[in-house]
Order: sequence, then C-alpha cells, then structure tokens
Amino acid sequence: MAFAPALLQAMPPDVFENIVVRASEKRRQDHGMKGLLEMTHVSRKVQGIVLKKKELWNRISMETPALAALFLERAARPKVTVSIAKASDKKRVSDRFDVLELYAATIVSLRINIPGKDWEALCTERRPEAWQMGMLESAELRHYDENYELPPAAVVPFQAPILKDLLTFGLPLKAVQPIISGTLRRLQIQGNVEVTTEDIWTALKATPNLENLYLCHTIEDDDTRKNVHLPLLRNLVLPIRNNVAAEVFTHLVLPADASLTLEIICEGYSADKIGGNIGTLAPRINRIANANDYRSCELVHDSTVRTKLVLSPVVAAKYAQAVPSDQTQVIAPTLELILDEYPEHDEGLVYDALAQALLPTLQQLSVLKIEDMRSYNSEGLPPSRHLIGPFPTRLLRTTKRDWSLPTEAWHSVLACSCLRKLELRYVRFRKTFLNGDPDDFVGLLLRSIRHFQSEKSINLTIDHPVNLDEQDIVKMEEAISHIHWTGPLGAENGGQEEEEDIEDVFKEACSEADEEEDAHGLDGEVAVGEADADTNAGGSAVIVSGNQRNDKAENIFDESTSDVEEEESQWRDVKDTEGEGSIAAYISGDDAAMGDREEKSGMV
Repeated sequence: MAFAPALLQAMPPDVFENIVVRASEKRRQDHGMKGLLEMTHVSRKVQGIVLKKKELWNRISMETPALAALFLERAARPKVTVSIAKASDKKRVSDRFDVLELYAATIVSLRINIPGKDWEALCTERRPEAWQMGMLESAELRHYDENYELPPAAVVPFQAPILKDLLTFGLPLKAVQPIISGTLRRLQIQGNVEVTTEDIWTALKATPNLENLYLCHTIEDDDTRKNVHLPLLRNLVLPIRNNVAAEVFTHLVLPADASLTLEIICEGYSADKIGGNIGTLAPRINRIANANDYRSCELVHDSTVRTKLVLSPVVAAKYAQAVPSDQTQVIAPTLELILDEYPEHDEGLVYDALAQALLPTLQQLSVLKIEDMRSYNSEGLPPSRHLIGPFPTRLLRTTKRDWSLPTEAWHSVLACSCLRKLELRYVRFRKTFLNGDPDDFVGLLLRSIRHFQSEKSINLTIDHPVNLDEQDIVKMEEAISHIHWTGPLGAENGGQEEEEDIEDVFKEACSEADEEEDAHGLDGEVAVGEADADTNAGGSAVIVSGNQRNDKAENIFDESTSDVEEEESQWRDVKDTEGEGSIAAYISGDDAAMGDREEKSGMV
C-alpha cells in the first residue's frame, strides 16, 4: 500500500517545525550563509520558524559586511569569523571592522585571522571605549604575516570582562594584555614570537584561575624571576627553546596532579647546551615524579631526531578514593618530556645527559614500555644504521659495581632497579645483527637481570624483536622466567649499502592497518601491580591517562575552517544592489521591506 504525502496543514506543528529546522541546518551546511537566507523565502510560515530559531544564525563570516550585519541582528549567540587576505581592499577591510565594532557587545565567540598591517590598523585606529565586548567568552586572534612586526603601541582595543578561552598566534603578549584577566580558564599563546620573562610574569599573575596553559613564545631573559601560583591548572604545555624557558618552568607553582608536557627544542644547539636545559629541568621533574608516585614510563623513539618519555602513576589508592559515587572515571596526571630536533650524531650524548639527570625517577620505575621505530629506513633509500644502539640503552643505564668479583669492576646496568614489568616493541637488541657493541640492549638487559636476580624477577613481553640471535634467546629464557613473545623476529643487515625496506626487516609487509596501529603505540593495557587488580576488580574506577584529556592546542571554536572558506567562496561574487555601506537597509524589522530587499538580491 502506497503512502500518500502528508498535507502541511495536517502535520503537527512541532513535527513541521522540526523538519524546517533540519532543512535549514542542511542548507546552511551545504550553501553557507546564503543557503540559510534562502529558507526565509519558502513561505511566511517557514520564514517565521527560521527567524524564531535564532541559534540557526549564530555562525557568521564577515566576508560580506552587510550580510554579516543581518545575521548579527538575528543570532542568539553570534560566533564571528573575520578572515582577510593580504591584498584586500582597504575600504572593504574598514567596513568589516565597522560591523564588528557596531555589534561588539553581542558577540560570544570571535575568530580573527588577518595580516600584520590590518592588525596594526585595528589596534591603533579604533577607539577602545567602542569595543566593550561584554558577552565574549572565547577568542582566537591570529596574525599570519611573519615578516610584519607589530609596533609596541599596537594593543587590541577589546574589553572582554568574561573571556574564558583565548588563543593567539603570532601576536606579542603585550598586544593582548588588555584581555588577559582572572576570568580566563584556557590560555594558548602560539607562534614563535619573542617575549621577556617580565611579560610572562605579568600575564600569568593576572590569570590565577587558569586550567589549561600553552605557552609557545621564545622567552628572552630580562633578569626578572618571580614565583607564579596557578592553583587550578590541570594541563601545561611548555616548549623549552632555551635555558630561560626551563627556568620559567621551575618558577611555576602548580598543583601536584597537573599534567605537564615539556618539549625541549634542540635545533641549533650542541649536546652541552641541550644537557644544560635538561639539567635545569631535572630537579623539578624528579620532585614531581616522586610526589606523584610516577612508577610507570613509556619510552618512544618517534624518529631519528625525536624521543618521548611519558611518566604516570600506577592505579594508586588515592585516585580510586577520590572518585565521586556517581562517577566511574579517574583522571591520573602525566608528565611528558619530549626531546625534539636534536642533532643525529649527538643522540647518544643527549641520552646520556637525560639518563644521568633523571636517575632518581628511573630508579623508582616498576613498569617500563619501550617502543622503537618499526624501520629506520625510508623506502627506496639506503639503510641508516649508525643510529641503531643509543636507543634505548643509553637512556636507561647507570653504572654499578660488581661485588662478586675479587677485584674492583664496574658494569652498566638498567637504572630501573625496581622494575617488575617490561614491554619491548621493535627494540633493536644489538646495534647490528652481526657485530657486538657496548650499546647493545641485550647485554644491558642480561647484566641487569643477573644484578637484580636476588631481589626480584621481571615479567617481560617482547613484540617484534630486531637483531636478536638464537644464542641471545637461549640466554634470556634461562635468565628470565616470564617471557611472552609476539610478532616475528626481525633482522637487519648491519649497515650494508644494499636497499632494505620494511619487508626485509620482519619478512612481512607493513599494511596500512599496521602503520595505524604503530601510530597509537603499544597494544593493550599493562597490569601494574596489586593496586591495579584491586581497583579494577571492584569495577569502581578506570584510569585515564592525562594525555587523553590534554587538549593542548584544541580549537576553541565550534565552526570549522572549511565552513568559513565555503562561506567566503559562496559570497565572494555576491553584490549588494544597495551598496556595501548600506548596512542599515539590511537591519529593518519590517517583513515586507525585508522581502523586497531580498527579492532585489536575486534570491528565490
């Protein structure tokens, strides 16, 4: 039996309204602001619904100022994007700022992406008293012209007393100081712009309620040092480009359970300089690791110039007890230390400095996960074998005396003397498959097992081992009672000039699924002691890594860049028949006049 179409008059009002709203959202998604405006021409009934649903008009692009003014009149919570190309007409730019200024008091979210000359005009030619943005909750301010330096007098004219989220890119910290206040919860300062330590202290002392802080400027020393308290901070991301930035970190007074990401940018620095930055950070890192009982570590060799170390606690009783009765998720803090862009030939020296500086933290680890690169080669290029060896041996070793010998003798062993569980993935057990080397990991592991044998045994999981011969396997199985092997055994040629791709290492193809799996690190979760078993058995809590809740450089706007670009392309050729400056003609509340104006514009 065929279904007859329902008459609009017979349709329940709420059903009809829902259909109109869904259709309007679809038109807005597919055709931008023009698509939503066209919905007001379907019928008077549809027009009334679309105008009543003010949230449909919230996302606004300033590509066409007059149209933006119409949307600002109708929106419930306007979220405005201003994007200007370098070659934009000066009058057109001024028209956009005029509309922005006119409706400044109603805007909830603002995104500006304009070149330096337009930022200077906005900051120096506009009256601050006209930009009382009392409703503004989030702002993203971007200056994309890196060759244009804003003058010191260029300061944003906005007043935003309830601003919660602020992201800046390429703007000096002083330029946005007027909108940095105690209401901010998230502050992201991006773009490699030089700032002084005094600028940092001034900004952070004004924001005691920060929960998320991302500070990516190059910090220059002006000999000022001040302790800054951020008692509510949950996440900190701080690139370390010099020793001054490392000292800034040591002067931040943070909650014990804050998650931290410290990225040491090593480009252009010698191993000594990098070691100096590590030495400045290490005492504070060791104190944090001890206070938070960080006994689990993930060590990842992302590339030949990037290594990541992530410290976290086991499932401690204090986290389980902190869970409210109606909540099943516990967020545990983490400390992520990244070495990035170090000189390839100095990798071993950098690792030595890190191992020595973080020795107290390494000594308390009970769980260790290590992951190397699946392949050191790029397909079609000769093998790069000179780097195989420093990772992970030189990151984890320390020197111990062998008291079993009659004469004084010292050997390198794992610094992790409390280790209970060890997971290895793609780890090179020997520097080459055919030759021995002091950096061979298999030798370090076997010596460590003998050294710690009287104290405890290690539960070892080995996934896709590389450069491990049969004799090594026999020795390891004799020394370690619990070994779980997964994946094939890989072998590399020790640095010969013939080509060697991923298939030659493990004798298997690396599928896209494998690569995606590799990008997400080790499979599965690792049981980390009695506290884990007790907590998980009760079903009362699940630990979530701080990395999962770390929204570092998260976009604070609902709209996507693609939506904005779509709107701009849709309206680039649309011409206002009454002129760009006739903004008032679009703001009339008279329905008939509105219909006449829109009919003139050619919209049906």
